[in-house]
Amino acid sequence: MNQMVLINEIMRLTLLVNNVSEHTIFIEYAGHVNTLDCRVHVNGWRKDNKWTKDFHVRLNSDDCGCFMLNKIKEYINDLYMNTEIVELEQKGAECFA
Repeated sequence: MNQMVLINEIMRLTLLVNNVSEHTIFIEYAGHVNTLDCRVHVNGWRKDNKWTKDFHVRLNSDDCGCFMLNKIKEYINDLYMNTEIVELEQKGAECFA
């Protein structure tokens, strides 16, 4: 699986987890250095709390980038599969057509 497909899967899973659970996941892509950072806050983000899991991936042309992206995908998928789905109130969300 190539890096773009894996990143899309990670983003999809992140949206699911952030919208149906109390967990919070931050994803950051830095195009100027071609890196992806993922910070997971199990049971939600809180001020002054450190993340539960932190991933940093250099998206170069070798398989190391795909290996780490797969690790992130597996971690988030396990988090999603082992979480109780809750209804969260989304305040301030807007959709632009």
